[in-house]
Amino acid sequence: MIYLITNRHLAGVEAFEEVVLEAIDAGVHGVILREKDLPENELSTYAARFKKAMRPYQKLIVHSSTGAALSAGADGVQFSYADFMALDEAQISQLLEDNHLVLGVSVHAVEEALSAAQHGASYLLAGHVFDTDCKAGLPGRGLSFIQDLCQAVNVPVIGLGGVTPENVESVIQAGAAGAAVMSGIMASEIPYAASEAYLKGCPRSL
Repeated sequence: MIYLITNRHLAGVEAFEEVVLEAIDAGVHGVILREKDLPENELSTYAARFKKAMRPYQKLIVHSSTGAALSAGADGVQFSYADFMALDEAQISQLLEDNHLVLGVSVHAVEEALSAAQHGASYLLAGHVFDTDCKAGLPGRGLSFIQDLCQAVNVPVIGLGGVTPENVESVIQAGAAGAAVMSGIMASEIPYAASEAYLKGCPRSL
Protein backbone atom coordinates (compact mmCIF):
# COMPACT_ATOMS: atom_id res chain seq x y z
CA MET A 1 0.00 0.00 0.00
CA ILE A 2 0.97 3.60 -0.51
CA TYR A 3 -0.38 6.08 2.01
CA LEU A 4 -0.09 9.80 1.44
CA ILE A 5 0.53 11.85 4.59
CA THR A 6 -0.71 15.35 3.90
CA ASN A 7 1.09 18.61 4.61
CA ARG A 8 -0.61 21.61 3.04
CA HIS A 9 2.41 23.81 3.80
CA LEU A 10 4.55 21.68 1.49
CA ALA A 11 1.99 21.79 -1.30
CA GLY A 12 1.02 25.41 -0.78
CA VAL A 13 -2.30 26.15 0.87
CA GLU A 14 -3.99 27.09 -2.41
CA ALA A 15 -2.85 23.90 -4.16
CA PHE A 16 -3.33 21.60 -1.18
CA GLU A 17 -6.73 20.15 -2.00
CA GLU A 18 -5.89 19.60 -5.67
CA VAL A 19 -2.64 17.79 -4.81
CA VAL A 20 -4.45 15.36 -2.51
CA LEU A 21 -7.23 14.79 -5.03
CA GLU A 22 -4.66 14.03 -7.74
CA ALA A 23 -3.04 11.44 -5.49
CA ILE A 24 -6.43 9.89 -4.79
CA ASP A 25 -7.22 9.85 -8.50
CA ALA A 26 -3.86 8.19 -9.23
CA GLY A 27 -4.84 5.38 -6.88
CA VAL A 28 -2.97 5.77 -3.59
CA HIS A 29 -4.37 3.25 -1.17
CA GLY A 30 -4.97 5.74 1.60
CA VAL A 31 -4.62 9.30 2.82
CA ILE A 32 -3.59 10.27 6.33
CA LEU A 33 -4.94 13.77 6.77
CA ARG A 34 -2.29 15.30 9.02
CA GLU A 35 -3.10 18.99 9.43
CA LYS A 36 -2.82 19.32 13.17
CA ASP A 37 -2.89 23.13 13.15
CA LEU A 38 -6.37 23.24 11.59
CA PRO A 39 -9.50 23.61 13.75
CA GLU A 40 -11.72 20.54 13.80
CA ASN A 41 -14.44 22.06 11.59
CA GLU A 42 -11.96 22.81 8.78
CA LEU A 43 -10.35 19.41 9.17
CA SER A 44 -13.78 17.80 8.91
CA THR A 45 -14.53 19.74 5.72
CA TYR A 46 -11.34 18.56 4.02
CA ALA A 47 -11.88 15.02 5.27
CA ALA A 48 -15.40 14.89 3.86
CA ARG A 49 -14.24 16.15 0.45
CA PHE A 50 -11.42 13.63 0.24
CA LYS A 51 -13.60 10.75 1.41
CA LYS A 52 -16.19 11.57 -1.25
CA ALA A 53 -13.51 11.33 -3.96
CA MET A 54 -12.23 7.94 -2.86
CA ARG A 55 -12.85 4.54 -4.40
CA PRO A 56 -14.09 1.73 -2.11
CA TYR A 57 -10.61 0.29 -1.55
CA GLN A 58 -9.08 3.62 -0.51
CA LYS A 59 -8.96 4.57 3.17
CA LEU A 60 -9.10 7.99 4.77
CA ILE A 61 -7.35 8.32 8.12
CA VAL A 62 -7.53 11.54 10.15
CA HIS A 63 -4.54 12.32 12.32
CA SER A 64 -5.24 13.12 15.98
CA SER A 65 -8.93 14.07 15.63
CA THR A 66 -11.53 11.42 16.38
CA GLY A 67 -14.25 14.06 16.09
CA ALA A 68 -13.28 15.05 12.55
CA ALA A 69 -12.95 11.41 11.53
CA LEU A 70 -16.42 10.55 12.77
CA SER A 71 -18.12 13.64 11.34
CA ALA A 72 -16.60 13.06 7.89
CA GLY A 73 -17.23 9.33 7.77
CA ALA A 74 -13.48 8.60 7.65
CA ASP A 75 -12.13 5.07 7.99
CA GLY A 76 -9.83 5.65 10.91
CA VAL A 77 -7.69 7.79 13.19
CA GLN A 78 -3.89 8.04 13.44
CA PHE A 79 -2.55 8.48 16.98
CA SER A 80 0.82 9.33 18.41
CA TYR A 81 2.14 6.53 20.60
CA ALA A 82 1.61 8.54 23.79
CA ASP A 83 -1.96 9.55 22.91
CA PHE A 84 -2.93 6.00 21.99
CA MET A 85 -1.48 4.44 25.13
CA ALA A 86 -3.40 7.02 27.19
CA LEU A 87 -6.69 5.55 25.96
CA ASP A 88 -8.30 2.94 28.19
CA GLU A 89 -9.77 -0.36 27.00
CA ALA A 90 -13.32 0.99 26.93
CA GLN A 91 -12.34 3.92 24.73
CA ILE A 92 -10.48 1.69 22.31
CA SER A 93 -13.35 -0.77 22.19
CA GLN A 94 -15.78 2.03 21.42
CA LEU A 95 -13.63 3.31 18.55
CA LEU A 96 -13.02 -0.14 17.10
CA GLU A 97 -16.33 -1.90 17.67
CA ASP A 98 -18.96 0.84 17.98
CA ASN A 99 -17.54 3.39 15.56
CA HIS A 100 -15.79 0.85 13.28
CA LEU A 101 -12.64 2.93 13.02
CA VAL A 102 -9.20 1.68 12.06
CA LEU A 103 -6.68 2.80 14.68
CA GLY A 104 -3.15 3.61 13.54
CA VAL A 105 -0.30 4.30 15.92
CA SER A 106 3.04 5.98 15.22
CA VAL A 107 5.98 4.04 16.68
CA HIS A 108 9.75 4.46 16.70
CA ALA A 109 10.95 1.36 18.55
CA VAL A 110 10.15 -2.35 18.77
CA GLU A 111 9.06 -1.93 22.39
CA GLU A 112 6.53 0.74 21.37
CA ALA A 113 5.29 -1.48 18.55
CA LEU A 114 4.69 -4.39 20.91
CA SER A 115 2.86 -2.22 23.43
CA ALA A 116 0.68 -0.54 20.81
CA ALA A 117 -0.23 -3.84 19.15
CA GLN A 118 -1.16 -5.39 22.48
CA HIS A 119 -3.22 -2.31 23.35
CA GLY A 120 -5.37 -2.69 20.22
CA ALA A 121 -3.68 -0.87 17.34
CA SER A 122 -4.99 -1.84 13.90
CA TYR A 123 -1.70 -0.98 12.20
CA LEU A 124 1.61 0.72 13.00
CA LEU A 125 3.19 3.66 11.22
CA ALA A 126 6.92 3.12 11.75
CA GLY A 127 9.77 5.48 11.06
CA HIS A 128 11.89 6.92 10.06
CA VAL A 129 13.35 4.27 7.78
CA PHE A 130 15.76 6.27 5.61
CA ASP A 131 17.53 9.58 6.09
CA THR A 132 15.13 12.43 5.42
CA ASP A 133 15.17 16.22 5.49
CA CYS A 134 12.12 16.04 7.76
CA LYS A 135 14.39 14.55 10.45
CA ALA A 136 17.59 16.43 9.65
CA GLY A 137 20.57 15.20 11.63
CA LEU A 138 18.90 11.96 12.69
CA PRO A 139 20.02 8.89 10.73
CA GLY A 140 17.36 6.55 9.41
CA ARG A 141 16.69 3.39 11.40
CA GLY A 142 17.10 1.27 8.29
CA LEU A 143 15.31 -1.68 6.76
CA SER A 144 16.36 -3.91 9.66
CA PHE A 145 14.09 -1.77 11.86
CA ILE A 146 11.12 -2.67 9.66
CA GLN A 147 12.14 -6.33 9.64
CA ASP A 148 12.36 -6.40 13.44
CA LEU A 149 8.95 -4.77 13.85
CA CYS A 150 7.26 -7.09 11.37
CA GLN A 151 8.68 -10.12 13.17
CA ALA A 152 7.62 -8.80 16.56
CA VAL A 153 3.97 -7.90 15.92
CA ASN A 154 0.97 -9.43 14.17
CA VAL A 155 -0.52 -6.18 12.84
CA PRO A 156 0.42 -4.47 9.56
CA VAL A 157 3.44 -2.18 9.60
CA ILE A 158 3.70 0.84 7.28
CA GLY A 159 7.18 2.32 6.87
CA LEU A 160 7.82 6.02 6.44
CA GLY A 161 10.68 8.46 6.26
CA GLY A 162 12.83 9.05 3.21
CA VAL A 163 10.79 6.67 1.06
CA THR A 164 11.26 7.26 -2.68
CA PRO A 165 9.96 5.50 -5.79
CA GLU A 166 13.42 3.90 -6.04
CA ASN A 167 13.50 2.40 -2.54
CA VAL A 168 9.82 1.75 -1.80
CA GLU A 169 10.04 -1.84 -3.01
CA SER A 170 12.78 -2.56 -0.47
CA VAL A 171 10.45 -1.45 2.34
CA ILE A 172 7.88 -3.99 1.17
CA GLN A 173 10.51 -6.70 0.81
CA ALA A 174 11.53 -6.03 4.42
CA GLY A 175 8.05 -7.14 5.46
CA ALA A 176 6.04 -3.91 5.57
CA ALA A 177 2.45 -3.91 4.36
CA GLY A 178 3.07 -0.54 2.76
CA ALA A 179 4.86 2.77 2.83
CA ALA A 180 3.80 6.29 3.73
CA VAL A 181 4.94 9.31 1.77
CA MET A 182 4.74 13.03 2.45
CA SER A 183 7.11 15.31 0.56
CA GLY A 184 7.58 12.93 -2.37
CA ILE A 185 3.98 13.64 -3.38
CA MET A 186 2.97 16.81 -1.54
CA ALA A 187 5.96 18.79 -2.86
CA SER A 188 5.86 17.32 -6.36
CA GLU A 189 5.06 19.53 -9.33
CA ILE A 190 3.09 16.63 -10.81
CA PRO A 191 1.52 14.80 -7.85
CA TYR A 192 -0.46 12.40 -10.06
CA ALA A 193 2.72 11.14 -11.74
CA ALA A 194 4.59 11.05 -8.43
CA SER A 195 1.84 8.91 -6.92
CA GLU A 196 1.95 6.54 -9.88
CA ALA A 197 5.71 6.17 -9.49
CA TYR A 198 5.32 5.05 -5.88
CA LEU A 199 2.45 2.71 -6.71
CA LYS A 200 4.54 0.81 -9.25
CA GLY A 201 6.74 -0.45 -6.43
CA CYS A 202 4.00 -1.12 -3.91
CA PRO A 203 0.94 -3.21 -4.80
CA ARG A 204 -2.31 -3.05 -2.89
CA SER A 205 -2.15 -5.61 -0.11
CA LEU A 206 -4.41 -4.53 2.75
